[in-house]
Amino acid sequence: MPSYYTEHILKLKQAKLKAPLSVNEIETIVKSFKHLVCKISKDAVIIKHEKFGYELFRSKADNKYWSYAVTFTEPMDPLKPIYKHHWIGNAFIGYGYDSLTETIERTFKMMTQGPTSQTNFRDYLDSWDEGKNRIFLTWEEKEWDFEKYLQFQRWYKKNRIKIMAKQVGVKDAEDYNKESNEESKRTGLSVLLGKMIEPPKRPRAMAVAIRETEKTGKQWDDPKIKNYLVGFMYIN
Repeated sequence: MPSYYTEHILKLKQAKLKAPLSVNEIETIVKSFKHLVCKISKDAVIIKHEKFGYELFRSKADNKYWSYAVTFTEPMDPLKPIYKHHWIGNAFIGYGYDSLTETIERTFKMMTQGPTSQTNFRDYLDSWDEGKNRIFLTWEEKEWDFEKYLQFQRWYKKNRIKIMAKQVGVKDAEDYNKESNEESKRTGLSVLLGKMIEPPKRPRAMAVAIRETEKTGKQWDDPKIKNYLVGFMYIN
């Protein structure tokens, strides 16, 4: 029976918990999730679905196939994704079954139901200004190829403390203050609006979704032939 298991039952941190997966088992998992696969090892397959991801493996402790939810360090490094078990209270979210088919089916269910279900994005990354440490957000989805996304990911990781978010097509206090400081555009209205309107906000709750391209099917775990969507649940 599926269940929320605590660390004391499955003992997630015990050494050599995972049993090696066969070639057929790995192929079955990879073909099920395709472009969502971001890491393959001899004893586990990691997939990423919007905010949450899942690690699928077979446990030596009970000989069951397991899928448990993981959260990634965002924005995700596509070359070396960093992730950890997702916990609620003192229990991680995961399910174990006797068959791999049931485990895969449960993973798809966790993507749409429950605490790791589909993420509702409020904004998407439209562009960024490295000189001014600003990212620009839009309500429309925008995909980035590997090279451009990697450039963004590395810049954001290095400068995340200084980066602020602005909405495309919407003036904030920073814009009005700039206008009021330019003598040719200085008006009482610009000064007033600059004081009344909120300044740029700090980006929060970011998640990267992986998107398939025409080339992805050649090697599902290759990050270089995928596209990336950077979404934000909220900013403050």
